[in-house]
Amino acid sequence: TCAMATTITFDDIAPGAIANGYEGFDWTNFSAHNALPLTSGYRYAPVSGTQTAFNPFGAPATMASSTAFTLNNAFFTAAWRDGLNIHAEASGNGNNYSMDFTVNATAPSNVVFNWANINSVTFSSSGGTPHAGYSGTGIHFAVDSITVNAVPEPETYAMMLAGLAALAAVARRRKTVHPVA
Repeated sequence: TCAMATTITFDDIAPGAIANGYEGFDWTNFSAHNALPLTSGYRYAPVSGTQTAFNPFGAPATMASSTAFTLNNAFFTAAWRDGLNIHAEASGNGNNYSMDFTVNATAPSNVVFNWANINSVTFSSSGGTPHAGYSGTGIHFAVDSITVNAVPEPETYAMMLAGLAALAAVARRRKTVHPVA
Protein backbone atom coordinates (compact mmCIF):
# COMPACT_ATOMS: atom_id res chain seq x y z
CA THR A 1 0.00 0.00 0.00
CA CYS A 2 2.92 2.33 -0.67
CA ALA A 3 2.89 4.99 -3.32
CA MET A 4 4.36 4.36 -6.73
CA ALA A 5 8.14 4.00 -6.85
CA THR A 6 10.29 6.97 -7.83
CA THR A 7 13.80 6.61 -9.24
CA ILE A 8 16.20 9.44 -8.44
CA THR A 9 18.72 9.74 -11.29
CA PHE A 10 20.39 13.13 -10.65
CA ASP A 11 20.29 13.82 -14.42
CA ASP A 12 17.95 16.80 -14.08
CA ILE A 13 20.13 18.98 -11.84
CA ALA A 14 23.36 20.91 -12.35
CA PRO A 15 26.63 19.43 -11.10
CA GLY A 16 27.54 20.56 -7.58
CA ALA A 17 26.07 20.26 -4.10
CA ILE A 18 22.58 18.78 -4.17
CA ALA A 19 20.10 21.27 -2.74
CA ASN A 20 17.70 20.34 0.02
CA GLY A 21 14.26 19.70 -1.41
CA TYR A 22 15.53 17.88 -4.51
CA GLU A 23 13.12 14.98 -5.06
CA GLY A 24 11.59 15.72 -1.62
CA PHE A 25 14.75 14.99 0.40
CA ASP A 26 17.34 16.87 2.42
CA TRP A 27 20.83 15.99 1.15
CA THR A 28 23.89 16.20 3.41
CA ASN A 29 27.32 15.80 1.79
CA PHE A 30 25.91 14.68 -1.56
CA SER A 31 26.94 16.36 -4.82
CA ALA A 32 25.87 15.69 -8.39
CA HIS A 33 28.67 14.77 -10.76
CA ASN A 34 28.84 14.43 -14.53
CA ALA A 35 30.63 11.19 -15.33
CA LEU A 36 33.30 12.71 -17.51
CA PRO A 37 35.63 10.36 -19.31
CA LEU A 38 37.96 10.39 -16.33
CA THR A 39 40.23 7.55 -15.44
CA SER A 40 38.17 6.59 -12.40
CA GLY A 41 35.16 4.60 -11.31
CA TYR A 42 33.00 7.68 -11.90
CA ARG A 43 33.18 6.84 -15.58
CA TYR A 44 31.39 3.53 -15.00
CA ALA A 45 28.89 4.70 -12.38
CA PRO A 46 25.95 6.05 -14.43
CA VAL A 47 23.03 3.68 -14.79
CA SER A 48 20.69 6.27 -16.30
CA GLY A 49 21.91 9.36 -18.14
CA THR A 50 25.36 10.76 -17.44
CA GLN A 51 25.16 12.07 -13.86
CA THR A 52 25.45 10.43 -10.48
CA ALA A 53 25.68 11.63 -6.90
CA PHE A 54 28.82 11.18 -4.84
CA ASN A 55 30.14 11.87 -1.34
CA PRO A 56 32.65 14.76 -1.52
CA PHE A 57 35.89 14.19 0.41
CA GLY A 58 34.73 10.62 1.10
CA ALA A 59 32.68 11.87 4.06
CA PRO A 60 29.43 10.17 5.20
CA ALA A 61 26.44 11.25 3.10
CA THR A 62 22.79 11.37 4.22
CA MET A 63 19.42 11.64 2.52
CA ALA A 64 16.51 12.46 4.83
CA SER A 65 12.85 13.38 4.69
CA SER A 66 10.25 14.49 7.23
CA THR A 67 7.87 12.15 5.37
CA ALA A 68 8.47 8.42 5.78
CA PHE A 69 9.78 6.55 2.75
CA THR A 70 10.91 3.10 1.68
CA LEU A 71 14.42 2.75 0.29
CA ASN A 72 14.14 -0.01 -2.31
CA ASN A 73 17.53 -0.13 -4.02
CA ALA A 74 20.37 1.92 -5.52
CA PHE A 75 23.41 1.42 -7.77
CA PHE A 76 26.82 2.09 -6.18
CA THR A 77 30.29 2.31 -7.71
CA ALA A 78 33.62 3.05 -6.03
CA ALA A 79 35.39 6.09 -7.45
CA TRP A 80 39.00 5.06 -6.86
CA ARG A 81 39.21 1.82 -4.87
CA ASP A 82 38.22 -1.77 -5.51
CA GLY A 83 36.68 -3.54 -2.55
CA LEU A 84 35.39 -0.24 -1.12
CA ASN A 85 33.25 -0.93 1.96
CA ILE A 86 30.02 1.02 2.37
CA HIS A 87 28.03 0.97 5.59
CA ALA A 88 24.39 2.04 5.22
CA GLU A 89 22.32 2.91 8.27
CA ALA A 90 18.67 3.98 8.24
CA SER A 91 16.15 4.95 10.90
CA GLY A 92 12.74 6.47 11.45
CA ASN A 93 9.35 5.69 12.96
CA GLY A 94 10.83 3.09 15.33
CA ASN A 95 12.61 1.27 12.50
CA ASN A 96 16.37 0.80 12.38
CA TYR A 97 18.27 -0.92 9.61
CA SER A 98 21.94 -1.35 8.72
CA MET A 99 23.91 -3.13 6.03
CA ASP A 100 27.51 -3.41 4.92
CA PHE A 101 28.37 -4.07 1.28
CA THR A 102 31.41 -3.89 -0.98
CA VAL A 103 31.69 -2.18 -4.38
CA ASN A 104 34.35 -1.89 -7.06
CA ALA A 105 35.56 0.87 -9.37
CA THR A 106 34.78 -0.83 -12.68
CA ALA A 107 30.98 -1.35 -12.65
CA PRO A 108 27.92 -0.34 -10.64
CA SER A 109 26.46 -2.80 -8.14
CA ASN A 110 22.71 -2.91 -7.54
CA VAL A 111 22.19 -2.98 -3.77
CA VAL A 112 18.71 -4.01 -2.62
CA PHE A 113 17.55 -2.58 0.72
CA ASN A 114 13.73 -2.76 0.95
CA TRP A 115 13.87 -0.67 4.14
CA ALA A 116 10.35 0.51 4.93
CA ASN A 117 8.97 3.48 6.86
CA ILE A 118 12.26 5.33 7.45
CA ASN A 119 13.13 9.04 7.54
CA SER A 120 16.88 9.02 6.87
CA VAL A 121 19.70 6.89 5.56
CA THR A 122 23.43 7.55 5.87
CA PHE A 123 26.14 5.97 3.71
CA SER A 124 29.74 5.81 5.04
CA SER A 125 32.65 4.45 3.01
CA SER A 126 36.00 2.98 4.03
CA GLY A 127 38.78 0.62 3.03
CA GLY A 128 39.40 -0.91 -0.34
CA THR A 129 42.57 -0.93 -2.38
CA PRO A 130 43.56 1.61 -5.06
CA HIS A 131 42.50 0.53 -8.53
CA ALA A 132 45.53 0.21 -10.82
CA GLY A 133 45.70 3.05 -13.33
CA TYR A 134 43.39 5.45 -11.48
CA SER A 135 44.92 8.74 -10.37
CA GLY A 136 42.91 9.22 -7.14
CA THR A 137 42.95 7.23 -3.94
CA GLY A 138 39.98 8.55 -1.90
CA ILE A 139 37.13 6.56 -0.40
CA HIS A 140 34.48 8.28 -2.55
CA PHE A 141 31.53 6.39 -3.96
CA ALA A 142 29.07 7.25 -6.72
CA VAL A 143 25.38 6.37 -6.49
CA ASP A 144 22.74 6.40 -9.22
CA SER A 145 19.13 5.39 -9.71
CA ILE A 146 18.03 5.40 -6.08
CA THR A 147 14.52 3.91 -6.01
CA VAL A 148 12.21 5.01 -3.19
CA ASN A 149 8.51 4.86 -2.33
CA ALA A 150 6.71 7.48 -0.28
CA VAL A 151 4.82 5.99 2.66
CA PRO A 152 1.26 7.37 2.71
CA GLU A 153 0.19 9.40 5.73
CA PRO A 154 -2.64 7.95 7.91
CA GLU A 155 -5.01 10.54 6.43
CA THR A 156 -4.32 9.09 2.99
CA TYR A 157 -5.45 5.65 4.19
CA ALA A 158 -8.64 7.17 5.63
CA MET A 159 -9.41 8.93 2.33
CA MET A 160 -8.67 5.76 0.37
CA LEU A 161 -11.01 3.70 2.58
CA ALA A 162 -13.76 6.31 2.28
CA GLY A 163 -13.38 6.25 -1.50
CA LEU A 164 -13.55 2.46 -1.60
CA ALA A 165 -16.66 2.50 0.59
CA ALA A 166 -18.30 5.01 -1.77
CA LEU A 167 -17.44 2.84 -4.78
CA ALA A 168 -18.87 -0.24 -3.04
CA ALA A 169 -22.11 1.63 -2.29
CA VAL A 170 -22.46 2.70 -5.93
CA ALA A 171 -21.78 -0.85 -7.10
CA ARG A 172 -24.44 -2.24 -4.73
CA ARG A 173 -27.01 0.25 -6.03
CA ARG A 174 -26.29 -0.73 -9.62
CA LYS A 175 -26.74 -4.42 -8.77
CA THR A 176 -30.23 -3.80 -7.37
CA VAL A 177 -32.65 -5.17 -9.91
CA HIS A 178 -35.88 -3.23 -10.32
CA PRO A 179 -38.88 -5.20 -11.54
CA VAL A 180 -40.10 -4.22 -14.97
CA ALA A 181 -43.77 -3.19 -15.06
